[in-house]
Amino acid sequence: MSASEEFERQYTALQNDQGWFYYADSGKISISGDDRYMWLQGMVSNDVMLLKNNKVDSLQACLLDATGHILSDMTITKIHEDDSALLLDLPRENVEKVLGILDRYLIMEDAELRNVTDEIGCVSIRGKREYFAPNTPEALAHLVLADDLVEISPEVQEVWRVEQGIPKYGAEMDQTVIASEAVGASHISLTKGCYVGQEIIARIDARGHTNRALTGMTIEGETLPKAGDKLFAQESDKLRETGRITSVVPSSPAADGKPIALGYVRHEHREPGSHVVTQTEAGQAVLSIAEFPFARKSAA
Repeated sequence: MSASEEFERQYTALQNDQGWFYYADSGKISISGDDRYMWLQGMVSNDVMLLKNNKVDSLQACLLDATGHILSDMTITKIHEDDSALLLDLPRENVEKVLGILDRYLIMEDAELRNVTDEIGCVSIRGKREYFAPNTPEALAHLVLADDLVEISPEVQEVWRVEQGIPKYGAEMDQTVIASEAVGASHISLTKGCYVGQEIIARIDARGHTNRALTGMTIEGETLPKAGDKLFAQESDKLRETGRITSVVPSSPAADGKPIALGYVRHEHREPGSHVVTQTEAGQAVLSIAEFPFARKSAA
């Protein structure tokens, strides 16, 4: 099977919820103790009580600083069926930082934090996160024995992520990004009450929007930009800096094989179909603002 045929096989499996892959960069923190729900409720951007009340099985959220900037994103779920602890699934690179921040906010609460990255594994199966312990190849194999599942390579995962407009910590998210620029209702509750950074997020919501937001773009022409390149928009007779590129995919099936990108663009330049450009030593790249997620029709 050629490389292009293998790519297509994996991509089609993802489209049809027939894929699986191991989250190698997944770090994990457990929170136990009677006060774990109420305490975490005041720490993160989403409504943790939805988990406690069994309204959802898992929850996406962000840990913010006091100015609303993203310290880490995470998925929150219950570790055990008896609901004895919560699990924070976050980028491995952020585990020690987040542990230190959360520990500083623990005063009299009955809550215990523990790094369980090496004890609990995480795998995506048919588009859903599944956790397994012990974190061993044998335990992983037990989860993915189904003959109709296709293992998805990191390359295909990245193409799919960018097509879906899913921000990634270290690319679209870091401590320079305000949560409202990168994520919305999937990670933020506007009704839950106070948490660290909530005042800034509430002000932005009242104002209507941030100055910039995560945006999808198709790349026109031969010049391929790269992450970090600045974006400019034409205003009158000059170019005005309007944002930056965060991720680039050289060929997107959902965009008929065109290169696509994610990046931050000021709101006044985000109208679908309008154009922005980069100015680099490699030449000028022209990008067309697109609505995302990019979407190719599901395979039969």
